[in-house]
This record gives sequence, structure tokens and C-alpha cells, in this order.
Amino acid sequence: MTPKRWKPGTVIRKKLGAWTYYAHLLEFPWAAFYRHRTRKPVEDPDEVVGCDVLFTLAVHKDLLAKGQWEIIGSRPLEKGLRIPKAQAIWDDAENCRIIDDKARMRPATPKECKALEPAVIWEPESLADRLKDNMDGRPDRRLREVLEP
Repeated sequence: MTPKRWKPGTVIRKKLGAWTYYAHLLEFPWAAFYRHRTRKPVEDPDEVVGCDVLFTLAVHKDLLAKGQWEIIGSRPLEKGLRIPKAQAIWDDAENCRIIDDKARMRPATPKECKALEPAVIWEPESLADRLKDNMDGRPDRRLREVLEP
């Protein structure tokens, strides 16, 4: 079966364990994930889109494949929902570069890079771990591997 088409403004959800998590699709491959989870899945996208954004990540196209995230509706993108202006590319714990939203790269210090999201495409399984870890107050294992020498 062909995955559903990516459409900016689409609001999606995913049940992970006892919780349901929510996101808003931006321009492909970007999605804004909300700092919001519920025990009972929310049906109305308006209950979700007013929440604070936890992080905005580039995600794999399989996010909308069968059995992954479910579409619950569509809402216009708010001005605050945008792709990151910059991300970090880590070569190792001591060497990194910053890439901006125009695909320009420059050398950077680890301190500069630690303040930014890593420039990676998140697979659905890794994203699920990241959401659960973050909402439970733990940094994601993959981020710890990069950020802690």
C-alpha cells in the first residue's frame, strides 16, 4: 500500500504505550511535535494545535506509512511553526559544523552545536523513543551518544 501523501497542516497522532503523542506536519520532511500527550486519544485537532511545541524534526517518509502515525485532521500552520534556522552536524564529540536553513555549512564549537538539534532524519522507531524519553524527562539515547564524550 502506498503511504499517505504528506500535506503541510496535517495533524497526526501516535499511541506509544499508555500515551498518545501529537504532531503537525510542515514542509516535507519537517514535523513539529507537541509538548502534549494524553491517555485517551484526542479526536479534535484544535485541542492539540494550541499546545507548546516540544521540538521540530526532519522525519522519514515512513512516518505516515500504515501502522505509524495516524492523521486526525488539518489545521493552518501557525506562524511559530517553522523549520529550524540551524542544525548541528557532529563528526565526533569534539568536532561539529552548523548547517542553516539555506544549506550553508560552517565550522562550529561543540558548545554552539549542543544548543541545536542534530541534522538527522528521524526514523519512526527512533522518534518514538525520543518522544517517550523527552516527555519522561530523559535525554534520548541517540542524543546522549553524540553529546556526551
